[in-house]
Parts: sequence; C-alpha cells; structure tokens
Amino acid sequence: DPDPSDGNPRIISETLSQCGEHGVDILCMQECPSTKATQRNTNRCLPEYITTLNTGPKENHKAHNSAPSTGIISHKKSSGQLVSRWKGLQGRLTTQTFSLGEHSPFRTHTRLVVLAVYGPTGVPNNIRDAFWNKVIKKISELRQQKKLIILAGDFNLAPSNIDRHNGKNKCGEQQSFQSILDRTGLIDSFRERH
Repeated sequence: DPDPSDGNPRIISETLSQCGEHGVDILCMQECPSTKATQRNTNRCLPEYITTLNTGPKENHKAHNSAPSTGIISHKKSSGQLVSRWKGLQGRLTTQTFSLGEHSPFRTHTRLVVLAVYGPTGVPNNIRDAFWNKVIKKISELRQQKKLIILAGDFNLAPSNIDRHNGKNKCGEQQSFQSILDRTGLIDSFRERH
C-alpha cells in the first residue's frame, strides 16, 4: 500500500465508492491529507471526480499537530459544471461553485456554491467568533450575488445538548451556532430532516 500520508488512493476510492452507493455527488472533507500526492492519487484513481484540497500554512502544523485542512470532491457530471474554486482562511474554508444552467429550477439562482468548513476548536470564544465572522462575511458576499449556498463540514459547534456525547455543550456553542444560522439565513438541514 502507498504511504497514507500521500493520500492512500485505496482508502479514497473505497470512501467514494460507499458514497456513490448512497447517491452522494459532493463530498466535503476536513483534516484530510492535503498534499500534492493526494491530489495526484485522487485524480488518477477517480478521474470522474474533481478534487479541491486546501491546507493551512506550515507554521500551524506544530500548534495543531497537523495543518487545518478542508477539501471538496465532486462528481464531474452529476454536480453541475464546476465554474470556480476558492481556498482561504488558512486551510479552514474551501469552495466549489457550480453552474445550474440558464433554466435552473431555482429561477433566480444560476450558481450553487458548496463551502467546506473546518471550525477551530480549543480556542477562546473571541478567536472562534472572529473565524465565523469571516465565514459569514463570505456567505453574505455570495448571497448578494444571488447564489445558492450549502455550508458543510466540521463546525466544532454543537447546536444542542443532544449533539454532544456527554449531553453538555461547551460554553457559548449553542449561541454561536444559532448566530451563524440567523446571520446567514441558512437552515440546519440535518435537524430539519431528523
């Protein structure tokens, strides 16, 4: 087997095969090995997918024992035409923008933007809030451009006590999560469905 730090193509392929069985068109990832080798291996093993990987600066490796990273893997045909990608916030935010076509069923929206986020954890509330303010600013810019938005990933925030294994949220998590929804106009689709 190839070195896992190079983005083991067998593991990536198995993961995507499982997602394919469930009809997953777009996979958002956090803490993924965002190396050039991962990109090459994914492109070679999964030619029907487009991969965007984003890793933080190397100086973050020591502080976090790894670099904060996000990624999006999307199917070339079923996701729509990829028209742009964006990487930012020191590896913690990656986007892919898709064309929905002129005759989009969403009428005023001809673009869909998927954002993969990896929220900071173990930091003071003011640092966490500053990070989310930047994400909210990005979403507000996209909303002004009348784009449909999906925000996915590891927020490192629990919206309610049932979302924590011990049944207790950390200080301010519920308020921070609700503030993100309120300020962006997004809904918690998982909670809506479950």
